[in-house]
Amino acid sequence: MIPYEVICPDCGDSGGPLDEQPETAQGVRGPYADVAAAKRAMERHTGVVAPEE
Repeated sequence: MIPYEVICPDCGDSGGPLDEQPETAQGVRGPYADVAAAKRAMERHTGVVAPEE
């Protein structure tokens, strides 16, 4: 299983190691079990609905 993560540059997340990211970014980063869970987390975090594939 490949874990999915949400990277939020607006929260200061640079995509680097989790422990080097701001606390606000760490809370949304994940990991999530699948892409659907990651999309739901992104939607909750940003309020923007991800497009359907």
